[in-house]
Formats: sequence, structure tokens, C-alpha cells
Amino acid sequence: MLQDSAEYLDGAEPDEIMLERQRRFAELVDDSADVS
Repeated sequence: MLQDSAEYLDGAEPDEIMLERQRRFAELVDDSADVS
């Protein structure tokens, strides 16, 4: 999964990668909250 994300974000700026990871993590947390 991390490798896929790295390939998908290949060429992106470090800050953009960090923000993308934070956004995905927030979505996962939101999904978990909705299921609960």
C-alpha cells in the first residue's frame, strides 16, 4: 500500500505527499466513525 502510494505520488513535492497521506488518513478515520 505504501509502495503504491509512493508510485502514485511519484514526482510530487514532499509537502504534497504529506498532505495527501494526512487526507487519506482522515478519510479512513471518517469511514471508521461512520461505521461505528
